[in-house]
Amino acid sequence: MKVVALEKIEFQLLLWYPLLNLIVCFIFQGDGMLTFSLFVCLLLFLLRLNKIKITINFLLAIVILILTVLLSLLREGAATSFASSIAYATSIVIFILFSEKNTSCEKTRAYFLKNKNKFYLMQTMFLCVLVAYVSIYGLYAGWDTHVLKGPYLYPHTLAYLLLFMEMINLYYWLKLGNMIPLFFFVICAVCILLTAVRTVLISLVVILLYVLYKICKSRKFNRLVLLMFIGCIAICAAYSLGVFDSVIDKTNQAIFHSSITNGRGAIVEASMKALNKGNPFLNYIFGVGMDALMANNLSILGSGIHAHNDFIDVLVCYGVINFTVYIFSFLSFAKKHTLWIFGSVGVLALFNGLFPYFDILPIIIYSRILIGDDPKGEGNT
Repeated sequence: MKVVALEKIEFQLLLWYPLLNLIVCFIFQGDGMLTFSLFVCLLLFLLRLNKIKITINFLLAIVILILTVLLSLLREGAATSFASSIAYATSIVIFILFSEKNTSCEKTRAYFLKNKNKFYLMQTMFLCVLVAYVSIYGLYAGWDTHVLKGPYLYPHTLAYLLLFMEMINLYYWLKLGNMIPLFFFVICAVCILLTAVRTVLISLVVILLYVLYKICKSRKFNRLVLLMFIGCIAICAAYSLGVFDSVIDKTNQAIFHSSITNGRGAIVEASMKALNKGNPFLNYIFGVGMDALMANNLSILGSGIHAHNDFIDVLVCYGVINFTVYIFSFLSFAKKHTLWIFGSVGVLALFNGLFPYFDILPIIIYSRILIGDDPKGEGNT
C-alpha cells in the first residue's frame, strides 16, 4: 500500500507540474524558479529511490556530479553560474531516474491514460493562467517583434513546457482517436508559434513525424487523413490570423544579420576557445566553469552568453569526464528510441540547451510516454 501511495503522489506530481510551475512563476515573477524545480526533482528522486538500480556506474556518476558541484562552488563567482552546475547535475540524475533501466513507463502511461480528464483540466487551467498573465502584462518585445513569453525570463521555457504537453496530447490521440486531445494540440501549437522559439518548432515537427510513423505502422490511414486535413485548416487559419508573424519576423532578422541560426556556429566556435586559455590539459579534464565561459564569449562575441548547446556547455564548463557522463546518461534515457528521442529532446539540447531551462526537467519523461513501445494490455497504435 505504501508503494502504491508513493506512486500515486509521483504520478500526480508529473501530471500537474506544468500548471504548478506556471502559477509559482506567475506569483513570484520568476524568482526562485530554480529552487522550485529542484525541489520537485528532489521529491521525484526520493519517491523513486527504491526503484533505482544501484550500480557501480550510478554511484560513480553521483560522485562525479558531487565533485563537479563542489568545484563550481569554489571557482564560480556568480550565483547563476553555480546554479548552472546544480541544474546540470540535476539533469543527469533525471536522465538516470527516468532511463529505461529504472523506469519502464508502463504504469506512468496507464495512469495518464486513466486520468486524461485531469490532464485536460490541467491544460485548460494552464492556458487560462497564461491568458490572464498576457492580459495584464501583454506580449514581450524582443527580436524586433512581439513574442509570447509568459511569466518566464525567456520564451524558451514556456515553449518547452508547451512542447512536452503536446507529447501527451498526441499520445492521447494515438490511443483514443477522439478530437479533444487534437483540440488542445492545436491551441498549444498556436502558443508555441507565438513564442517564436524555432528549435521547439523543429522538435514539434519531429514529434509529428513520429506520430505519422505510428499511424502508418498501424495502418490506420483514416487518422492520417484526419490529421492532414485538420493540419491544413489550422495552418491556413493561423497564417491568415498572423500567428506566424513572430516566427517570420525573427527569422527575417536572423537572415538580415547573415545567420539563420542566430550565430549558433559562431557561439560554439567561440565557446570552444575558452578551453585553450590557461592550462588546456586541465581545462579539458575539469572544464573552465560557467564564469570563464561567459567571460570568454563576452571578449570574443561582445555578449556574455553560454554556448546554447548542452554538449558544448558541459565539455567547456565541466570537462571531458562530465561530457562522457552526459552522453551516456542521455543515451540511457533514450535507449531503444535514440533516433526519435534525439530528434525531439536532443535537438533542444543541441541548439538551445536543456539544463539552462531547468523548469522542464521534472517532466522530461513525457517524451518517453509518447515515444516508446506499447506494453501488453495497453492497446496497440
